[in-house]
Amino acid sequence: MSSEKTCKKKLRVRINREHITAKNKARRIAKEARRQALDASKRPRRKQLRYFGAIRRLRARIGLLDVTNDAQREQVQRLTDSAISAVMALYEHEHTFSLPRSNA
Repeated sequence: MSSEKTCKKKLRVRINREHITAKNKARRIAKEARRQALDASKRPRRKQLRYFGAIRRLRARIGLLDVTNDAQREQVQRLTDSAISAVMALYEHEHTFSLPRSNA
């Protein structure tokens, strides 16, 4: 009886640990995408491609995370969406408030 209890406990601990690692990975990827977008906003050439490249890489890497739990998948998706919206906000800010340049 007690061995079954410890087995359940170990399984629960393992599931929680996997959940935490997936969440941390997603957070780290999101942070990296935001940083790449900021870097892109500081460079004048080919900004748009850099922004969308950052979003594409972010989506691809999130897709590579093996997320099994539904709640976990939802959380990772939320993190992804927040990172993408942050990148898009940066992009829109950059393109709305930048001074018009001539095509030289």
